Amino acid sequence: MTHPPDRPGAVQLRAALQELATVERWARRVRDGGSGDGGGGGPDGGGVPGGPAGPVLRVETMTGSGMHKVVTISPAAGQDEAQFAAVRSVVRALLDLAGHQEGPVCTEVELTARGPRILACRLGGAAAGPAG
Repeated sequence: MTHPPDRPGAVQLRAALQELATVERWARRVRDGGSGDGGGGGPDGGGVPGGPAGPVLRVETMTGSGMHKVVTISPAAGQDEAQFAAVRSVVRALLDLAGHQEGPVCTEVELTARGPRILACRLGGAAAGPAG
């Protein structure tokens, strides 16, 4: 039996859902008293020594009454709409999982071959380090 080909964006959606599962495990660890960083710099503990391997985007959001609006994604050059959609979804899901209800947030997201990966998230201010 053969499977139909993936619809456009299916690979990015699968990668985003995998990232959400990782973020959810990370959020549970933090809630249960763990450090949350897994010792590796990211939610999955899979930080790469020496820094990220893929492009890093800075995602600025504004939340009101639990509704997250992506204000800017920078730098915006060289990315396609499917990548931006996956990044927006992962960031909004992170904010939902964190229970964020009001105010600005800056999240840094690395673009990897497996999809977007959360690197840092700061409430009310810029994420750690320069994006780029």
